[in-house]
Amino acid sequence: MGYGAANPFKTPLLTAVLLAVLLGSAGRALAILAPAPGLEAAPADAAVIVYTPSLAELSGKAAMLNAAVGAPPTPLADLLGLIKTNTGLINGLDENGPAMVVLGTLDAPKNQQAMIVVPVADWDALVGNYGGDATAPIASGTISGMGTTGYLKKVADGRFAVMGLTETAVAAYEPDGSAAAAAADRLGSLGGRTLGDADLAILINVEDHREAWMSVLSQGMAAAETQAAAGGDAMAGQMVDLYGQAMRSFLRDARAAVVAMDMTADGLGMSFSAQTAADSPWGKLLTAPADGESADLADLLNRVPGENYLMALAIDHRAIHMVELMEQLATALDGVEQMRWVAEMIERAAAVTEGVQAQTATYAMPAGGFMAMMSGLKAVSLTQVTDPDAYMAQTQAMFESLNGLAVALPGVASATTQEMDSESDSASPSQPSDAPMIRFQTVVAGSNAFMPGFAYVTTPTVAGFLMAKSRFTNSDTPIWGGNILDGALVGARAMSTLQVGSGTMLAGDFSQVVVGEWGVLEIEANPYAQFQSGIVGVRALYTCDVGVRYGPAFALGTGLVS
Repeated sequence: MGYGAANPFKTPLLTAVLLAVLLGSAGRALAILAPAPGLEAAPADAAVIVYTPSLAELSGKAAMLNAAVGAPPTPLADLLGLIKTNTGLINGLDENGPAMVVLGTLDAPKNQQAMIVVPVADWDALVGNYGGDATAPIASGTISGMGTTGYLKKVADGRFAVMGLTETAVAAYEPDGSAAAAAADRLGSLGGRTLGDADLAILINVEDHREAWMSVLSQGMAAAETQAAAGGDAMAGQMVDLYGQAMRSFLRDARAAVVAMDMTADGLGMSFSAQTAADSPWGKLLTAPADGESADLADLLNRVPGENYLMALAIDHRAIHMVELMEQLATALDGVEQMRWVAEMIERAAAVTEGVQAQTATYAMPAGGFMAMMSGLKAVSLTQVTDPDAYMAQTQAMFESLNGLAVALPGVASATTQEMDSESDSASPSQPSDAPMIRFQTVVAGSNAFMPGFAYVTTPTVAGFLMAKSRFTNSDTPIWGGNILDGALVGARAMSTLQVGSGTMLAGDFSQVVVGEWGVLEIEANPYAQFQSGIVGVRALYTCDVGVRYGPAFALGTGLVS
């Protein structure tokens, strides 16, 4: 299971995405599918091709989707009409044929970059839209929807026309008919299926334009880094760098990628597939399972309770060196101070992963709809393993070890809070008054960390004491307003829980608390242990951890009420 010494991603926060993209797409014998109709009218080395197999079908599905969501009339209601109006191609167009927008290179002048390729039903009528000469090698005329001169030329034996904004670019457009075969070779069998099922697809040729893509990425990263620096957000700058390195590793190893969209009355589907070079660092992490040994991922997904999911992930662990990938990811993240705790969790999970054959996870909208989704998605994971008992034991051991895992963040003390000494106020620890409650806010504000998310958390005993104590002498206004569960203290939200230590109060900006989820809710069934009794054991395991982005945003008070 060797994969070479090179780190395939260096520091890849996009690894999860790239992993899903690359699974099974490298190192396999290519199954060249039937070429997508019309691709022969594009240059084989084009940098980007936006492709639809049928203008009319795409327009019809867009209108259907527009109606299905109950949206008011939009351009989607008549996409073909919009295309005709903007291009001026009212007559002579084969509406049922495939069409493309082709970007030959990434470094050409803007008016020479994009070329429109359309299917021709009647060349004379097509040129007549612009008042041009249909007998000329390159016809020209005014594009009504753009108010500029356009140029047209026949390609692919006259079945298609290429249209551009400069005569030079149109004259140089000479497809040789090999684009479909080249795309099939670069994308592989998975990418070919993705393209074949698409109503609209974007083909990205990395192999022939690698340096240009790297240049585009560098420009984007530089702009993002400048913006992060201007905002004074060091974390944002580090995140930009991490994403940049991940994307550079993808551009370094990828041959091509395809982003595909398919539409039905049920909704809009998006797919992304890419193929890496077999001898690249990424490619060496992938392998082709022997015949008959591939996991039935569709069957695994079908075992998840039926529900409308926002996203689903399925991984055949026999198609990728998962343990090696996790180890390299942990090594990369260990070099980033904020991510060292994640690296440690990955290292501990790698041992459990050894016996996994396949895994699927689904993510659905939680109860409460879109607003509830802001706090997380409803997730379910199913895992196929070689030895269920060993897997359960290893997983339990991992979770127990994670319970003691410390999360260390830069600039945050080990206690992650500032200490409050209530004795320095006029009230004694056992006699809390309004003044210490205010001091929580002034201490946090003194660190320039008082924000709208500020709130108090304490025990029910302390909350009850404050509810019974007036803010001022001869006043019936309690220090703690509202009820014990959900109240208010000096203008901020206040809550009580038994999870806080006796006589303790924690106050601060809780938007600075980050809850990290490692994996998803894992449901495992054991029908064997108590088979004679007819009992099926079911276990649900969920792993998460908590970190604080900015420790001085919190203040801790102790000894308030025992």
